Amino acid sequence: MTAGVRVAGNPQRIGRPDDVQTATRRNHCSMPRISHVVDLADRHSDDLDVVLFWARRSGRLWVSVTHRRSGRTARINATAANALDVFHHPFAHVPKAA
Repeated sequence: MTAGVRVAGNPQRIGRPDDVQTATRRNHCSMPRISHVVDLADRHSDDLDVVLFWARRSGRLWVSVTHRRSGRTARINATAANALDVFHHPFAHVPKAA
């Protein structure tokens, strides 16, 4: 494992509404909501937070990059073949403006 990278098991609520479906069971008590978006890995530097997400239902992968000081966030789509490369080098995968 690379220094500064943490593999996480905490589900996150982020993404399109079709990815963020929740499920609850109702027996005698309410169960906690289960998110269908999973935080697969994250890393942090002085100014940036980089998180790799996976949507369980659709299988989509994306990387979210947040600049802490400004609060600006970029979302970069990924595939199973390039997800780790996008995670480690997100700015190399930002789509070029037309």
